Amino acid sequence: MADVFLKLVWQASSLLAVLSVIVTSLLVVHRFFRNRFDLRDTNRRRELRRLAVHLVNNPEQIIEARKQYGKSDRRLLLGVFEEMRKQLKGEFAERLNSLMRIMGLMTECLERLNHPIWYRRAQAAELLGNFNDPNVVLALYRALEDRRLEVRIAAARSLARLQSVQSVREIVNALIGRQTDPSLSITEVFRSLGAQHIDELRELLKDRTVPLTAKVLAIDALGRLGSLAAVEELLDIYDHSHLPIRIAAMQALSRLGDPRTLSAAMLAANDAAWEVRAQAAICLGRIGSDEAVPVLQQLLADDQWWVRYHAAQALYALGHRGVLCLRAISEEGQPDASNMAWGVLREKGLAMV
Repeated sequence: MADVFLKLVWQASSLLAVLSVIVTSLLVVHRFFRNRFDLRDTNRRRELRRLAVHLVNNPEQIIEARKQYGKSDRRLLLGVFEEMRKQLKGEFAERLNSLMRIMGLMTECLERLNHPIWYRRAQAAELLGNFNDPNVVLALYRALEDRRLEVRIAAARSLARLQSVQSVREIVNALIGRQTDPSLSITEVFRSLGAQHIDELRELLKDRTVPLTAKVLAIDALGRLGSLAAVEELLDIYDHSHLPIRIAAMQALSRLGDPRTLSAAMLAANDAAWEVRAQAAICLGRIGSDEAVPVLQQLLADDQWWVRYHAAQALYALGHRGVLCLRAISEEGQPDASNMAWGVLREKGLAMV
């Protein structure tokens, strides 16, 4: 009985050894061919890039040079053009777009929006932002319903680049889920919305059904668009209970620098959150009213370094009266306030040695 058991163990061990050798051999063969394919792709990609650069500089040769591209090159061309798109501007970017269209890459991207691998779909959605075509816009809107957020972000970014966003609320529905903090990529989508969407962004701030995350994004976008028309809505929301909204609102008001913001900024200087107090100091400096001097003097003694720094910078921005205040505090103020006041004066070349 023991001999039979040992024989079975020996046979099993031999079988496992054989299987191990086979699997190892297959992996080696796979790596060998994978390396060969990668090397071939690298060399071909280099050739395609040289040819693409030549054609961008010599667009009259595009039709003739098309014969040098094969259908199998489309996969590599997508990567080549994605890299070049980030490097070219103006007329050369337009030439690149024409080259992509002539080579059939717009059609390739439209087809890839149905690719089973999500990052292929996202790449296609990103590249389609170069083609102002009705079929492209329609396809990108369909991509806003993709199951992967990354694809939806790429589609929204392309729609914004093409200035083809029909409704900001559609973008909100596609990108804003249950997350409380928007990603940088989503923030960039909202920042890329044009001035034609200012009224829609303002409406989002009034609508109580809109997620707080969307309101933060709308506030940020309005501040960057520089729309003074949004000041009224921002003043209605600057003291919201949600901290990210208070920070974003005061930051947007700082960018706008409207005198109507003075009272709100002075009140925000007493906010419990140091981020809001810091933005309030920036805002008071940009408004440029002497009424802000006592408040900024108070902020110069804040327990947070960034609040003190922005308060000192704001005082300097107020001009003569602010500089006098900084000098007085640098000589007789509380230690933290004195050090900050003197540091900013030294930075501006006004420190008394």
